[in-house]
Amino acid sequence: MATHALFGVKKTALQHILTAAALNLVRLDAPLVGKKVTKCEIHVFVTLAPISLVSLTSRFPNGIF
Repeated sequence: MATHALFGVKKTALQHILTAAALNLVRLDAPLVGKKVTKCEIHVFVTLAPISLVSLTSRFPNGIF
């Protein structure tokens, strides 16, 4: 493997680790600031969806419908 390609793989791995650490910090901080921690979040585009689709997403919170 070329040196440049290996450097890119290392940077990507580091980015994944830092992203996971940042998400864990957000999850740890949420109860301290009074935010409700949920398993899944409603996407912004749901606000643009028709009412019938919104009712489906409320019945199936994991987004599987």
